[in-house]
Amino acid sequence: MINNYTTILLLSFASFLMHNSLLAGNAPSKSLINPPVPAVMPADTIFVNCIDSIPTGAKITFNDDTDPAFPLEVSPVDGMHPTDGCIGGFFNRTWTATDVDMNTTTVTQVIVVRPDTQAPVTTAALRRDTVSCSSLDYSTWLNSVNLAFNTNTTDNCSDLSSITITGDAPPNFTNDCGTLTVTYTAEDACNNILTWEAKLTTIDTIKPVLVGIPAADTIRCDEAIPAPAVVTATDNCDDMVDVVLVESD
Repeated sequence: MINNYTTILLLSFASFLMHNSLLAGNAPSKSLINPPVPAVMPADTIFVNCIDSIPTGAKITFNDDTDPAFPLEVSPVDGMHPTDGCIGGFFNRTWTATDVDMNTTTVTQVIVVRPDTQAPVTTAALRRDTVSCSSLDYSTWLNSVNLAFNTNTTDNCSDLSSITITGDAPPNFTNDCGTLTVTYTAEDACNNILTWEAKLTTIDTIKPVLVGIPAADTIRCDEAIPAPAVVTATDNCDDMVDVVLVESD
């Protein structure tokens, strides 16, 4: 039977053993209190504009005060990534380290994918071209404009194959003196649209040339006035030129 006197002796003996252990430098294990500690803390939240821009998770080094397996590099585990870049979303990226005493530390980072609201962009220089109608090569001009826009238009998230490019250029342009505006649109996979214009102005500064003008003639007052000569005209731009006869005294 253990009486109060026996209990006091047992407690005193336990205190004596603890005191001698401390004097000998045998302190209780700190890992029972301190879990693993990351050497560097990642940002709490990071934002990206596209699903393809989600960075690869880097390893984090954890330290522990007693476990000989530490320092320990830990790879992250990702939650389910967003699958629709048009609406965006978020997921958690976690690093977990557990020491020999089953003390666990978890570091969590939130990665947010912003919705794609940015239209495609182009670095193609503005086309505002003016040419003489006599030197107009519409097909060559149109091909150069198409090439400039198609090869210099990009999107922040969609690759080139996902961009729909359209233009309203007519197959032919023979306006002798006027301006043609060609409008291009580039639409990405999220229906964001870029609009770009090219303008072609043709000018004509050369006068038509009259053909068949008769030489000056003098007749007597009793002679019949001859019928007007048939006069035509040619022009560097117009295929059909109207010739108007105006008689005066």
